Amino acid sequence: MKNKKISKAKFFSCMVILACISLILLGIVTVKSNKKNNIVSFPNPLKEVSSAKEMKKLLGFEVPIIKGKDVISYTVIGNGEKAIHGRVRYIDTTQMEIEKTKQCDISGIYGGKKIKKETIDGIEVEYMSYEKITYANWNYNGFSYSCSIDFDDIDYLRENIESIISIIKE
Repeated sequence: MKNKKISKAKFFSCMVILACISLILLGIVTVKSNKKNNIVSFPNPLKEVSSAKEMKKLLGFEVPIIKGKDVISYTVIGNGEKAIHGRVRYIDTTQMEIEKTKQCDISGIYGGKKIKKETIDGIEVEYMSYEKITYANWNYNGFSYSCSIDFDDIDYLRENIESIISIIKE
């Protein structure tokens, strides 16, 4: 009877090892296939990068950076095999988002309350608030933008938006 139990345990161990080897081989084939087809894979949808230049390389478009502010992170957000969304966070809690889309609200903040709309340099900007976050959304030239701060100060947010709009309209 003992021999049957040992052989079952050995059989199970062999099956586990074969399954692991199969997964490794599948991963190698997938990576080689992706390299051959020049596909950038985003298994984790959030990818921290070191600069705006690296963001542009992955996204295929320029990401506006507010002059005079200290950046704490550059993040590229992917959708499967493609980078689609850029996020820049600043030390003062400002966060700027950009995506090539016609969808206006790309903030990722749900349940916000509309504060007001205004036009800045010919672009309609919609201000929203949610708990302590004040944010705004707008579209320009085939891109959607969002800018937020973690406190209630529309004038401060407007200054950030004016800076971004002046950059994108250059």
